[in-house]
Amino acid sequence: MLTPPRALRHLGFSYAEIVPLAEQPLTVELVGQTITDLHDASGRLRRAEARVLHSQGVTMERIATLFGVTRQRVSSLLRDRDRPLPVRVR
Repeated sequence: MLTPPRALRHLGFSYAEIVPLAEQPLTVELVGQTITDLHDASGRLRRAEARVLHSQGVTMERIATLFGVTRQRVSSLLRDRDRPLPVRVR
């Protein structure tokens, strides 16, 4: 079992000494990847919600107001429904 970084810091080790010993992936990498994944999922959800609202007769202007974006952005969301998301290699 590895000694937690906090304990090593209390023992006087520097981060330069601790980080190379840390389990991979580093927490900062996991947080970054999680943020990227959430951003991608949020975009897919926003496009899907815009499509559903529009298919139910809600105008692009109203969707823009609901989403807090411009009508042009809503038009883009509706157009991008089949756009593949970039593939990320982990």
